[in-house]
Amino acid sequence: MKVPEGVIIRTIKGGTDRLKRILSDLRKYSFTGYVKTVLEGENSRAVGYLVLNEGIAALSYYEFVKDSTEKSYVGSRSLKFIWEDSYSPECQIELHTRIDIDRMYEIFPEGAELHRRLKKTGEKKSEPA
Repeated sequence: MKVPEGVIIRTIKGGTDRLKRILSDLRKYSFTGYVKTVLEGENSRAVGYLVLNEGIAALSYYEFVKDSTEKSYVGSRSLKFIWEDSYSPECQIELHTRIDIDRMYEIFPEGAELHRRLKKTGEKKSEPA
């Protein structure tokens, strides 16, 4: 899947509550861009995207490849996997900015479930429950 790279402004290793702290900071600064998680294992690779629009979680997508089997998830299910991966010290967490948010919605139309739900209810949420 070809995702607009934008500008990588920060790369850190995963760990307990790392993603939670990052999302808290990004919400304060009304960050628009995405958090990308990458976790590689023996014959496997997992990549997650959590897109933020003005600091609020807008959509998410997660892809897992092991050997020749590929699975992808969107919405709340993908958030769970992204969150779990972020706890691993082997996980690489990247912050990307200067992206076209509308293009991200085009690339991940089914992943925009969270954005639609939050917009409809007026909730503001920047991390999975």
